[in-house]
Amino acid sequence: MKATHAILLLVLFVTFFTHPVFPQQPSVYQIYFDKGNVNWQWLGRLHYLRQWGKWRIQLRESFQSNLYRGVTVNQNWKDLNEFRFLSERTLGQALRWGVGTTSRVLSDQTTALKFSQHTAFQQLTWTVREGIEVTPSVGWSWDESFGFRDNGPYAGLTLQLANVDLGGYQAQGRLLSNYRAFPERKNRDVSVYTSFFREFSKQASDSFTIRVGNSFNKYYLSAAGALEQVKIQEQGLRNVLHYAFSATNVLQVVTNLQRRNLFIENPFSQNQRKELVLDTQARHRWVWRKLEVHSELHTAQKVQDNTGVETDITGLQTGMGVGINLRNVHRMDIAANIRYTKYEFNTPDTLVNHDDRDEQRFIFDSTVRWRMSPYFTATLNGYAYLFHQVYIHRTRSANNNWNRIFRLQAALEHRPTKNVSNVLKTEVLANYTVYDFDEILPMFKSYIFRKLIVADSLTWQFLPRVGLEGFVRLEWEDNGTFFKQLFAQQVSQQVHLSFVSLLVTYRTDWGPVLRLGGTVYRRNEWRFRPQREQTRNFVSLSPVVQVRYQTATRMAFTMEYAPTRVTDFGRVTQRFSNARLLLQYHF
Repeated sequence: MKATHAILLLVLFVTFFTHPVFPQQPSVYQIYFDKGNVNWQWLGRLHYLRQWGKWRIQLRESFQSNLYRGVTVNQNWKDLNEFRFLSERTLGQALRWGVGTTSRVLSDQTTALKFSQHTAFQQLTWTVREGIEVTPSVGWSWDESFGFRDNGPYAGLTLQLANVDLGGYQAQGRLLSNYRAFPERKNRDVSVYTSFFREFSKQASDSFTIRVGNSFNKYYLSAAGALEQVKIQEQGLRNVLHYAFSATNVLQVVTNLQRRNLFIENPFSQNQRKELVLDTQARHRWVWRKLEVHSELHTAQKVQDNTGVETDITGLQTGMGVGINLRNVHRMDIAANIRYTKYEFNTPDTLVNHDDRDEQRFIFDSTVRWRMSPYFTATLNGYAYLFHQVYIHRTRSANNNWNRIFRLQAALEHRPTKNVSNVLKTEVLANYTVYDFDEILPMFKSYIFRKLIVADSLTWQFLPRVGLEGFVRLEWEDNGTFFKQLFAQQVSQQVHLSFVSLLVTYRTDWGPVLRLGGTVYRRNEWRFRPQREQTRNFVSLSPVVQVRYQTATRMAFTMEYAPTRVTDFGRVTQRFSNARLLLQYHF
């Protein structure tokens, strides 16, 4: 990350925060830093708004920097910085004149890409009537990519609609248009968004949204100066029809239609792709006393037409589901959901494309929560996922398979007082993937994965300002080849995991909360070659120091530091530090 980014944000923050003028709405300054073993990340955001009489200033700044440092890779930075500034003056009741600038800078050392675009402009906003504004703008734009620098005139147009009545419908919308005329490139972007809403009665309402986009841009591909032309046309329509037969019987129908044409051309290749998506959902909810029943029907179709026929795709999906919720019956809450989905993946019939397949999914999920007493609550959850994939062409039939995932989870929550909380969880998981023709294949491909998890967490505020937070998680897992005829497993790997965290919390007189403690993570692995042989004895030890401070409305601050020591079979293999910093201030 370049130091100028942080310095710029700090200067702007100090300057605007110390200014005596009161804001019209809260401005915010936010910065985030996260450091791991090989990754560093910086995020920053500043949104500032002030008004002095007839003058108003808006400023938005955001940056994101990432650093990757691998064992065999040099430091690779990726920076993205976006900046916008606008100063406006009111000229009477219907006009506002403003000047501003926008900037976008991208630098990626991984791909050797450097790009920057800057625009200075002036604009005039005309309030045609309440809720309707038109803003034309003109200026100059600078663009740099792969060492090529271009500049040329800029023109823009914005049309804003806010809560305008059109034939009984409440309309909102926005039109954005930008044009940059560089000597060798003429780039333009146009996007239109409109939404309409009408409530016919207390029982019925209708809303629909229209999106249209059209862009034509040319980009440099490399330092050699080759240009790539990208043309995108997009249209979208979304309709939501809401009808309430009664207060407890509601139907909603959602229809979504999207169309997209993409054309890419450069000196080396040419590609054109057309996409069409049609999605319809019907949802129904019925409530009777403590019982709620909800159902859903979903159909979708996606068509992708590329230049040539080898990569064309047509996808058809149909889904349906039903669920029930039963609340507060003998101190129990019960929820159960069942969903079925069928998917067809179709491609053109060619000699090289045999990807046509059908897929079916069944999902079962149910939960029972029982409040046994004011101090004890028990939860039981069951989940099943059934998946079957069948390739239509015989050359791919060896990959026909079914997958089954079963999970059973139980939790017991104990809260004897408001200062003590203890939650014990157990979970059993089994994941089977079985190929239909294992018996006639050269080797078995079917496999199984099983896991047992036991976790316990404790929160104890044993003094007014001192508390204890503890967490323990144990896992046992194994995986290997599965023989469906015998319903037997040949284990190839076993893994034992354990994680322990213990933190002491102290609330100071002047606000900050301190958390001190540590974490221990251990992973043991065994492989069968064919005898059981331990291949890993991984231990990670991390002391933890955390400071948190938050006021009622203005500021939130978190800082955490955890040096980590890693060993494998008792030999130190790594030493690194994890750190995290978050600051958010409203002013």
